[in-house]
Amino acid sequence: MTSTIDLAPILCLSVPERIEVVQTILHSIANDTAKSELSDELKAELDRRLAKYEANPIGGVSWDEVETAALARRTGMSRTEAAKPELSEELKAELHRRLADSRANPNGDIPWEQVKAEILSRSRR
Repeated sequence: MTSTIDLAPILCLSVPERIEVVQTILHSIANDTAKSELSDELKAELDRRLAKYEANPIGGVSWDEVETAALARRTGMSRTEAAKPELSEELKAELHRRLADSRANPNGDIPWEQVKAEILSRSRR
């Protein structure tokens, strides 16, 4: 990217001075971003969610329910299958590790369905 700004005077500064310049610029960006207005639609949605929470602060779903739903969506299992406690902690850890690996490398050598089937078959032994 070609800059139209003459950076020569800044590049002549000492390292601590250049760090100060960078920090000043970053703070100015953060301040400008913080001042940006939310759309009316987003404000209304935030107000709706806050009112819902205030009406029932203990409502919502547990982390286990969120995790089960996410695992079910990602693996194609039903929520019942994903929530089954039959997986040992070791197999659960491997399942989560392999899921993370598949996200990091979606075009990996082993299809996710095969990984899931292998782990679930070991859980039934």
